[in-house]
Amino acid sequence: MAESGKSVSAEAAGWQRLALWTVLFQLAWYWRKIPELLFQGAMPDTDDYVRLQQVRDWLGGQGWYDLVQRRMDPPVGADIHWSRLVDLPIAGLIKFFSIFCGEQLAERLAALAWPTILLVLTVLVIVRVCRSISSDFNPLLALLFTVTCITALSEYMPGRIDHHSVQILFFTLTLLGLVNPDKRWSGWLIGAAMAVSISVGLDSVLLFALMLAWLGLEWSLGIDRHGERISRVAAGLSISALVLFIFNFPPQRWFEARCDANSLVYLSALLGIAAGFGGLALMSGRLVFRTQMQTTIVRLGTGAVVGSTLLLALWHAFPQCASGPYGAISDELKTRWLVNVAEAMGLFTIVGKYPELWFSGIAFSLFLVLIGGLVVWKTHKQAPQVVAIYAMVVLSVAATFIQYRAMRIGIFASIPLCVIFARMSWDWLRENFNSGRHAPALAQIFVILAMLSPSWFVVGTIVFPKNVAEQSAAVVIGDAIAANAETPPASQAQWRKGEIHPMCNRAEQYERLAALPTGYVMSDINSGPVIIVDTAHSVVGGPYHRNERAVLDMVDFFETDLEKPRQIALRRDVDYVAWCDPGKPVTPELENNPALAIHLLKGTEPDWLERISGPDERLLVFKVRRDLLR
Repeated sequence: MAESGKSVSAEAAGWQRLALWTVLFQLAWYWRKIPELLFQGAMPDTDDYVRLQQVRDWLGGQGWYDLVQRRMDPPVGADIHWSRLVDLPIAGLIKFFSIFCGEQLAERLAALAWPTILLVLTVLVIVRVCRSISSDFNPLLALLFTVTCITALSEYMPGRIDHHSVQILFFTLTLLGLVNPDKRWSGWLIGAAMAVSISVGLDSVLLFALMLAWLGLEWSLGIDRHGERISRVAAGLSISALVLFIFNFPPQRWFEARCDANSLVYLSALLGIAAGFGGLALMSGRLVFRTQMQTTIVRLGTGAVVGSTLLLALWHAFPQCASGPYGAISDELKTRWLVNVAEAMGLFTIVGKYPELWFSGIAFSLFLVLIGGLVVWKTHKQAPQVVAIYAMVVLSVAATFIQYRAMRIGIFASIPLCVIFARMSWDWLRENFNSGRHAPALAQIFVILAMLSPSWFVVGTIVFPKNVAEQSAAVVIGDAIAANAETPPASQAQWRKGEIHPMCNRAEQYERLAALPTGYVMSDINSGPVIIVDTAHSVVGGPYHRNERAVLDMVDFFETDLEKPRQIALRRDVDYVAWCDPGKPVTPELENNPALAIHLLKGTEPDWLERISGPDERLLVFKVRRDLLR
């Protein structure tokens, strides 16, 4: 009993050390961004600002089921189709910090704490996955590969309070269930984690579909001979999906069929999968034949029939979703705006736009497939669960060719394999390098560096320097954009002398606009979400596809000619115009472009716009002269 108590105590101490090291990494890596968040409220992405405003509105009395952002596109408001589930912990953190400080600082501390908490949890789950498939591994390496993953660096940074990090955590929980097939809780965990992730957002849907197919394959091959695992997955999936659906939607919206977010469409799919798995599990005893080959063939055929029947039923019930989550979007919005959104881009589109992703995206993914293959070859007899993890890596890479963002989450499946490979390579290096201790140690450092995704990102930016220099924005990693602008002469505005964030995200940039009487603002598409957080104004909109007319009006306002924005300002009764200077000079080919954005950069705006901002300010603010509009 004493030994058991010591073991538990030692393991708890190990988790605590890992959590501490993760927090210290966050503080060290983001030492420049943390002050910007705390003192300027600077968050990385537009979604983070809208998430914060949604939490504010809920704490201020807006209904749990009411997700309309009324200060966007008034009087109707913007349809923000997110789940309140993510709002809950953020609201709790704000309330907690409000005990010790003012509301504004409490919000910023919550925006700092929440992604850090999620990163700690993700690290601990990854370490637990590693421990499930190998008793001999270095947990600090698991921590290193997790916190330095390109996706983690963008999705867990301070201020990143959107839902992507939550989905990553629940994906790693499905991996934990996957590598513990002998545990009764594993199937329940897989099903419940999938349901929660899909309830939060659809980013992992393709990965989960592939994981469910793998579980069906395990049943067909006789690994899950009696169907116990798929029956538990079915139970966890169906119960969690039903509870969360009721938790997310009021009765009057239960029968809404929306393709771009959790709705009746995905509830039907999850319940259908659960029913299919349940049926296969019940038939397991009957689908056993003389040879394993016969059993596998019949089970594969039965599973294919069940899966095809479910797909046909879903297609018949929801034909509008056959073309994907964005099927309901008009062709105009797709061609004029959505094609430029990284999340919606296909693999070859995004690689064509950012060629460095040939290294940090495609080449690195294929390298992980190779590493994982070597690990499976060496260890599958001692740890058969490694095969399941490797399958998730291969399937994630394959899914990348359909949807680039699949690898943003799927890459975390490769971390346990990298940890095991690091141990394998160290053993091999010590056996084959007889020239002392330093040679294998140096070689091992190189091996570890080769498995760090930032290494491939650096190589990509070196190989394609022209692309980086031309764009002022080095590369899109998920939704985060790392900006690098050349340092202008000292005589230019202060904001031009350092790193230029892709959008205006500092509270001080909005002070002049905030001081104006409350009104209606036409802004560039990225500044709208910041305006509703940092000022009392309402805005036309933000980058949210359900609010199609607002998005098209914002595009037309700044990117067409001078007549179109005048008409829009008159029709929408706009009080102010706010436009964030991208920090790029007007090139000769754009000199004669009639777009209002170019005129704003050159200082030749129309007479119905009265400039209010100063010459050195990045956010250009104008008052609309309604007397000159007509």
